[in-house]
Amino acid sequence: MEQINTFSISRLLHALELSEQNKDYFFVEMGREPLYTDEPFRTLTYTLLLLTEGEICFNAGLVSHLIEAPALIAVAPTVIRSFTRTEFKPKMEAIFFTEQFLLEDFSDVFFLGKFTFLEDNERHVFPLSLVHFKKASILFRQLYDVL
Repeated sequence: MEQINTFSISRLLHALELSEQNKDYFFVEMGREPLYTDEPFRTLTYTLLLLTEGEICFNAGLVSHLIEAPALIAVAPTVIRSFTRTEFKPKMEAIFFTEQFLLEDFSDVFFLGKFTFLEDNERHVFPLSLVHFKKASILFRQLYDVL
């Protein structure tokens, strides 16, 4: 059995061809040719991905999701995932952050444990109405400006 790759922040930055940072987070906009890998992998980060256009096939654990924009995808570090192309090329924005990043501002060390959807393979995907998509887009824009 092959070992499943695990990507640290620096390895994710390298894979996405971004400059190295000494931070526990980063934001990336992925145009029509985002990083695809049929190979299952993990990250050492939490991931929030906003699918703004197109669609993508997202596999989490043994569960596959065909996701159409607009949608939000939320994934914890322990989740084994992969992405597969479809004929409708996606446009996405993603925020990658470590648990340490959040714990700097929250005294509750179990803060992320309250969000069970981060670990549940059938609950990573949140289709968005137009109203919620606009709100999520504004939030992602504000996070981009801050980060």
